[in-house]
Amino acid sequence: MNTKPTKPKIDYSSPEWYKAIRICETVCSDYQINREDLLSARRIPILVDARQVCFLLIHEMTGCTLQTIADMFGKRTHSTVLYGLRRIKGNEQTDPSLHERIKRIRTAITPLDCDPAPEHSNTQIDRPDSESCNHG
Repeated sequence: MNTKPTKPKIDYSSPEWYKAIRICETVCSDYQINREDLLSARRIPILVDARQVCFLLIHEMTGCTLQTIADMFGKRTHSTVLYGLRRIKGNEQTDPSLHERIKRIRTAITPLDCDPAPEHSNTQIDRPDSESCNHG
């Protein structure tokens, strides 16, 4: 009997998961938006930029796969995340203010502790059907 393999689930107690949540919180704070808007399907330029900055930083700082990041952001596809990564990297190279913003956000995130925090156990970002962060 052929059964379709199930996707591994995100380990909600993993340091990578909490790092991703903190990255999103820091980006939301810097862009002065709320998490619901960040996760929404709305395509207002400021929300698109904030999402793509999250894609970039989560990918760089946690090693999560493109599909895992897509799942974190409302079941987008890995190709959406890949497009966003390419776009934001290109814009960062040509837009000094965006480069400075990403640098400022990275600096704000780096010292944050990744220990699981109880206040994040039931956040809207939780997606029980997401795959886990893979490292390699």
